[in-house]
Amino acid sequence: MRFFITPKNNRGIALLITLSVMTIIIAFALELSQSVRATLISVASGHRDRMTLSYMAAGGIQVTMGLLSKNKELDAVHAIQEDFMISDAITDAMESIPFENGKLSIQVIDEKAKIQINALFKDGKEVGDQINLLHNFLLPRIEKDKKNSIEISSVIERIIERLDPSDDRVSLGQSKDKTAKGPFIDLGELTQIKGVTPELIKTLGGFEELSKNITVYGGTSPTGSGSAPTGDSKKKNVIYDGKININTAELPILTALVGDPKVAQDIYKFREEMKDDQYVPDWYRQFPLNQNVITNISDFFRIEATATMNDVRLKATAVVHREQNKKTGKWTCKILSWQTS
Repeated sequence: MRFFITPKNNRGIALLITLSVMTIIIAFALELSQSVRATLISVASGHRDRMTLSYMAAGGIQVTMGLLSKNKELDAVHAIQEDFMISDAITDAMESIPFENGKLSIQVIDEKAKIQINALFKDGKEVGDQINLLHNFLLPRIEKDKKNSIEISSVIERIIERLDPSDDRVSLGQSKDKTAKGPFIDLGELTQIKGVTPELIKTLGGFEELSKNITVYGGTSPTGSGSAPTGDSKKKNVIYDGKININTAELPILTALVGDPKVAQDIYKFREEMKDDQYVPDWYRQFPLNQNVITNISDFFRIEATATMNDVRLKATAVVHREQNKKTGKWTCKILSWQTS
């Protein structure tokens, strides 16, 4: 089933999304129930709940991937807060699925709404706009500690040294691991940077808070295919454009973009008020935003599926890239990473 609509308002889009969710879920549920029954027959009762939760979470992610692909076909790619809209539609639809003792919730997070840590160095040189963006984000969080605020520029320079694959840069002792070069694979690797102490990470809210605003994802090849960071400095064909999706960026990132908390609040408020109204594609041009670092589309998403049953909880997280097959024109989601906890 294929839908075509003009995104006049997000309510109409949300309705079609919900219908799409139900279509996908019904088809998946039939397959899932057969797979679960066949598997659980041979599994000890003590592990059945977790096995069932694993199927539920994986199924939720697969459904969401299908919906993200279908949403692209709906031509709703410019919708305000597409990630939240899809999350709400899936959650509402999931409530109608009669899991015997379990519950499944889905959250979709736009990775392009975050600062791309790997975008600070590109084509053999530093990217000033990206450096300023990261600096504007970090500084207010540590400005009460003057010592740390003075060191931020040095920390950023060491991050750039890590991203620079050449050995031409004068070393500042960028890494505790002297062999570390190339893109960051995980935010936890920031601790390899000299000056990034546990105290500094704590001041910045910890890695859980940082991951809400900074990402290692966003890299694409010249063909448009999404790539997971590998840390391989020889992969020069992977490009991080560093552009922030202005439709989904949260307040801390909006503040870093404009450098003025009041203007950021005005942007956020205007966007919230427009969610249920007619969408204007270039609405953001009325605000003082650097056009070099923003976009109004995204194809990188983090999907968090949390399944619960009998006081047991399992969470599966997948980062996906939505991409188009050049031959068929069909949109699909490519999994870049998968974690279960």
